[in-house]
Order: sequence, then C-alpha cells, then structure tokens
Amino acid sequence: MSSPADAHHVVVSRSVHPWFRYFCTAPPQNVHCVSDRADDRDRLEARLLRSGARTVVFHSSHVSLPRDIDIAAALRRRGIRVVAQNPECAALGLDKVAMRKFLRELSVPVPPGPPARPGAAPAGRWVIKRRYGTEGDGMRLVDGPGPVEPGADEYAERFVDGREYSVLACADGTRVATLPIVDKGRSRTDLLPPFRRPRVCPAPDLDPRLRARMLEITEAIVAASACTGWIEVEFVVGDAAEPLVLEINPRLAGTVRVGAMAAGVRVFDLPVDPDARGRLAARSLAVEVPWTGPPVLEPQRCTFATSRLTVSGADLREISERLAALGLVLGAGPDGLPEITRA
Repeated sequence: MSSPADAHHVVVSRSVHPWFRYFCTAPPQNVHCVSDRADDRDRLEARLLRSGARTVVFHSSHVSLPRDIDIAAALRRRGIRVVAQNPECAALGLDKVAMRKFLRELSVPVPPGPPARPGAAPAGRWVIKRRYGTEGDGMRLVDGPGPVEPGADEYAERFVDGREYSVLACADGTRVATLPIVDKGRSRTDLLPPFRRPRVCPAPDLDPRLRARMLEITEAIVAASACTGWIEVEFVVGDAAEPLVLEINPRLAGTVRVGAMAAGVRVFDLPVDPDARGRLAARSLAVEVPWTGPPVLEPQRCTFATSRLTVSGADLREISERLAALGLVLGAGPDGLPEITRA
C-alpha cells in the first residue's frame, strides 16, 4: 500500500485551497485544486489520469459530490485506488428527507417533526428547511400557533433551544477516525449558520456522557451508511440532555480546520493513513471566528485566516498572545464562545 505522501488529492472548496498544503504530506504536484462545476467532469478525469496517480482522494463539497462520485467510479475501473464518498451515503446529505428517514430507521434521536396529518402541528417554534439545501440556505423559522406548511421541497422540525456541536469523521470502510468535538454555541432563533459563528475545539465543559454518546452515534451513522471519506454529524443538546442529530454532511465540512488544529494532525492524510483510527484526542485548544481581513498563513504561530480565523494553543492565554501579534484581542462572547476584536 502506498504512503499518504504518494496520494493525489482533489480539493474542491476554494476556502481550503490556500491552507491545504500545511495539513497534508503530499507534494504540491499531487494536489489538484479544482472548482465544483459539473462541466469540469471530463477535464478533471483526464487530468487525474495524466498525473499517473495510483491513489486519489476526493475532498468533496456538497455541490461536487455527484460529479466526484462519477469520476471516482471511472478511475476505479482503470485500477486506481480511490477514496471518495459512496453514492448511498452521499444521498443522505443531498436529500434531507432521505436523511431523516435513515436516522429514524437507525433509531437515532432527531428533533420532532410535525404530525402526519396536515395542519395538525401544535403551537411552537418550527424550523423549515430546504430538502436539498445546505449551509442553512433557505431556512426559516415559523413562530407561534398555527399549522406548519412546508413547501413542496421543504420539511419541518421542532426548533430546539440548546447547544450545537459537530463531530467530523473520516472512514474508509475498514476504519473510522473522529476528530475532537467542536462546540458551535447556542442554537439561534435568527438561524445564523454555524460557519458564521465562533467555534471552539475541544468543546469546553462537555459532560463525558454526552461526549461519548455523540461519538457513539457518529460511529453508528458511519457504519450504517457505509461512509467512505469525510462526514460531519451535527448535534443539538437541549434541556433533555440528549444529543439530537440535526444534519449529516457526507463531505468535507467547515469544522475541519479547527478540529485538525485541536487534534494536532495533518488532517488531509487521514483518508489514506491506515494508522489513523479511533477517537483522536485533543492536544491543544483551538478557537475559530469569521474573518474578513487579509489571509494569514502562519503555521509557526498556529494561526490561519482565510474566510475564518483559526488559532490554537495550550490555553486561552497562549492563544491571546498569538492574536496580540496580529493586533487582535480575545474576549468572551454572549454565549461563552470566543469573541475576537481589533486592539
């Protein structure tokens, strides 16, 4: 079997392109930074065949999943080893109705949905989601008494007032590795997507029982969906102190960098590293916030900023010192997650 350094990587997300090389042992010529456009399918397949790659890893986006799965099948027919999401698992992320049915059949707890009889939903807060949407696109909140009336391509679930978490995992059919759990703060009635909020990894003050339960659920989902490649499982924990699954994202997720920096791993080697397995422990603390400033790529300071600013250190004091070098100040936001401002 080839080593992680021999693999070729297809990197789809533009936000990952600038910093991918710092979290992977593959040489630059083995890294293919591409778009997620479906009409790039033939061009990308030809490029990978010309490269002479014997192992190819797809780090897919939500949009590129169907294209990447198609190319992966063509490469396998040529005898090339490929790590890419399988169609059955990908379908769960592309269709939220199929995802919810899968979770219920697996007896995984999810937020309650409305009664089957139209117009019979009780009063309360309901989140209406697009059936084929991603990253909060098109979500809306129905607040107050009255029926829940999703559109033809929507579905409804109860809004859960609680704290949101993510578990990112990588699997290849024989093993699974999970990164430390990411804390994304309290659920919000403005439905601001988690990628636009502060995040901390590992989740501070997380009850060990909840931590173990979220990891167990993630591992069960990986096994039942035959996941190959990346998957993120998003949770919310409300007053009942039971983790409920909000979403399955069977592709590279926005929590990958903060999780990788907390675990201290070259995260993009995980899909082809046979020794990467089990529940990876946090080696440091990592915090992350939205970022609109210039790019920062300073691995020696454990600091990266693209569309998000991510910093890791032994503790908040060390993180504060690293931010101070950039003219930034670390404080506490309203729900206990970090807030970073200009000095």
